[in-house]
Amino acid sequence: MTTMTAFDHAERRIWSGKAEAYARTYARLCAHPAADLPVRGWAPAQ
Repeated sequence: MTTMTAFDHAERRIWSGKAEAYARTYARLCAHPAADLPVRGWAPAQ
């Protein structure tokens, strides 16, 4: 079970009743994964 944080509650309150607006805007930004960002001294697991 996932615990909701104050941030989660705030986001749900902000977007409540605005599914269509979310789908037209922010959802498109979240629809595709971003490339890995290079981090010094870190490599992905093999």
